[in-house]
Amino acid sequence: MLHSARSRERSRHSPRTALLVPALLTALLGPMLPAGTAFAATAPVTAPVAASATVGLPENPAGASTAVSATVTCAATVCGPEERTVGTLGPAVLGRGKVIMTVTGAALRDTDRVRLYTQDYRAESTTVSVSPDRRSMRVALDLTGAPPGNLHASVITHYGWEYQRSGVTVVAALRATAVPVVSGSTVVGGKVTASAGVWSPAGETYAYQWRANGAAIAGATASSYVVPASVLGKKLTVTVTAHRTGHLSGTATSAGLTVAKGAAPKATKAPVLTGTVKVGRTLTLNRGTWTPAPTSYAYQWYANGRAVAGATRGTFTLTKAQRGTKITVRVTAHRTGGLSGVAWTRATGAVAG
Repeated sequence: MLHSARSRERSRHSPRTALLVPALLTALLGPMLPAGTAFAATAPVTAPVAASATVGLPENPAGASTAVSATVTCAATVCGPEERTVGTLGPAVLGRGKVIMTVTGAALRDTDRVRLYTQDYRAESTTVSVSPDRRSMRVALDLTGAPPGNLHASVITHYGWEYQRSGVTVVAALRATAVPVVSGSTVVGGKVTASAGVWSPAGETYAYQWRANGAAIAGATASSYVVPASVLGKKLTVTVTAHRTGHLSGTATSAGLTVAKGAAPKATKAPVLTGTVKVGRTLTLNRGTWTPAPTSYAYQWYANGRAVAGATRGTFTLTKAQRGTKITVRVTAHRTGGLSGVAWTRATGAVAG
C-alpha cells in the first residue's frame, strides 16, 4: 500500500517486528520511482495477518504518477504465518527395492527429506511431488540394499529440524523361482492359458497381462486368452504380477511364442451345383457349410478340369464352348488370420447342346 510521507506519519500500527524487505524493495523498485522515495516494512508478531510494506513518496513528485507492483519472496529459515509440523510417514511396511513414501504435515517443501537407517545402513529420499497446499508430499527411496527387518525413520525439514517417526519394516519382495508358462494353441483363433509361475514367498493373488511383441494388449488381463488375427506373426507373452499383503509385488514374464495362422475352414457339407446342364442354361453354386466360419469365399469354374477364364462368380451360364464337357467348381474358403480351405463340387454330366 502507498502513503504520502505526511499520511504515513499519522498512521498507527500494532507492535510488529521489522523485516529486511526495504532493501529488497529499494533494489527492485528504486529505478522506477522518483528520487527521495523511501521504503519501510512491517510483519506480524502476535497475530497471523499479512505483512505490509509502506512506501514513502515526496509530497511533490517531479514526474508523472507511476504504477508500482512487487513480488516478495521470504528467504528466512522460518517465515510466514503457517505453523510448521510433520505428521505421518507411511507406509509402515516396505518391500526391498524402489519405493514411494508419503509425508503429511504443514508448510512442507521439496527440500524436506526422509531418512531410514540403522547403525550400519542409511537411505535418504528424493522428492517426487509436493501438494499445492504443502500438507503432503511423496518421496522416493531406493531400498534395494536395505537389510530385512526394522529401520528407524525420521523427517529432516528444510529449516534443519529432524522429526523422529515410527520405524518401518522392510520385507523381501516377491520373487519368481519359476516363470509363468503358456500352454494351448498359439494360432489365430486358438486358446492359450498361463500358469502363475512359482513364487517365494507365495503370492496371495495374481494379475495377468498378455503382450504382443512386448506391447500390452488392451483388455487381455485374464489367465486365458483367445488369440485374435491382429497378433498373427507376433511374439505372444504373458506378464504375471504376484501380490501378497505386506510385500512388494513381483512380476515375471513367460517365454515368447510366435502366433501362427489358424486352422483352415473345413466343409462339413460339400458344395453342390444346381440347374440344367445344357448350353444356354445357368448353373448355380451352393457353396456348402464350413467350420470355423470363413470370412470370405472364392470360386473357379472348370470344364473337363480346365479353368474357365473369368468364371469366378456363384453362377455360370453354359456356352457352346462347354458342350460335351463336365462342369466342376472349386470353392476356396478364407478366414482372416487362418489358412484357407478348399472343397470341390461333384462333376455334372456332359453339357448337352
